[in-house]
Amino acid sequence: MRLCRKPQRTFGLAVLLLTALSTCNMSNFDSLVWSDEFNGSTIDSTNWTYDTGTGAEKGLTGWGNNELQYYTSRSENARIEDIPGGGRGLVIEARKESYSGSAYTSSRLLTQGLHSWTYGRIEARIKLPIGQGIWPAFWMLGSNINSVPWPACGEIDIMEYLGHEPGKVHGTIHYGTPHGWLTSSYSLPGGAKFSDDFHVFAIEWRSGEMHWYVDGTKYSTQRQWSSSEGDYPAPFDKPFFILLNLAVGGTWPGAPNASTQFPQKMYVDWVRVYR
Repeated sequence: MRLCRKPQRTFGLAVLLLTALSTCNMSNFDSLVWSDEFNGSTIDSTNWTYDTGTGAEKGLTGWGNNELQYYTSRSENARIEDIPGGGRGLVIEARKESYSGSAYTSSRLLTQGLHSWTYGRIEARIKLPIGQGIWPAFWMLGSNINSVPWPACGEIDIMEYLGHEPGKVHGTIHYGTPHGWLTSSYSLPGGAKFSDDFHVFAIEWRSGEMHWYVDGTKYSTQRQWSSSEGDYPAPFDKPFFILLNLAVGGTWPGAPNASTQFPQKMYVDWVRVYR
């Protein structure tokens, strides 16, 4: 998602078409190695921890993006409850409230220090909110981030979404130094909105290549990147951990306005990792 958002750069259609042609002989990821179905009564502390605060605690005020929320580990902002369509799920809730000097609260959950993976199919079934200034994401960071700063540690954005563009999601990788990034987007057909229903967002990550999917439809392939931290395919040849969060405001989405309704909720039915 972003320790710092930069202007985006996109490969041309011709490159995407060429790279898509060579995937037919790849093996399937059919062995489930980790999941959280969020069926319990509380968030599983053996799977998830929290980032809290405004980012200033890590030298990243506004989490590097001028975000407006204060992340908490309170149940008001992250909990397990009944979700639309039936069953249980994770709810990440952004609230408009004064809290520790911030005007908004929300949550950011991560598997850092608990679970990380190199290669596989990483996917989640999510129902997204809608509204100006709302910025949910399902993403990954290199597990060596404490010793190799962003972006050299690598970042994989499986799904990013801007609440004022309710029919479009983005998939991106960040790497460097210097900072490089590759990005693509996917739009639902027929003017549908990601806030209307759940959708499955996935990445298939192999040595030297990544493929992005929405509901089983592949919309992007990336194979060209570089890193000062090592030979290609570095940095995407080491363990990464998962993050789920719901940001408010920021340089990319802009701030909420009078039309933005609160609270905003991001529903996560499950997260799964296959090898």
